[in-house]
Amino acid sequence: MEKEKDELKTEANEAQEAWKETLETFKVEALKMKEMSQEAYEVYSKKAMVILKETSEKLKIQAEKSRQDLSIVAQQISEEGKVYLSTAAEKSPDSVKDVVETFASSTDELKEVSAVRDFYLGIPYGMYTYSCV
Repeated sequence: MEKEKDELKTEANEAQEAWKETLETFKVEALKMKEMSQEAYEVYSKKAMVILKETSEKLKIQAEKSRQDLSIVAQQISEEGKVYLSTAAEKSPDSVKDVVETFASSTDELKEVSAVRDFYLGIPYGMYTYSCV
């Protein structure tokens, strides 16, 4: 019986030792994987930053082109609108002509804000500003 106890203790110690070796091997491999993961993270994060910067520059260029295109379209619509308004002014009564002239006047041509004739329900507000001053 004593011999069996010694054998069991020896087997238990061997199993304990094997477990410690396995655990130590696992720790070493885990540290290697951690280092590899850290290196991979650094490499991929640098690549991602480069890609994001390139994409950002491309988007800025596209945004500028879009802004220019929209500006051209807005200018064309404005010119077409002036033609439409002038046609409407020619074929409309005098009260409508005043409103059309107000919308057709370019803000670039105006030097004073009070020169703009605003109409709402037929009331010229430009006259109101002169009477208050």
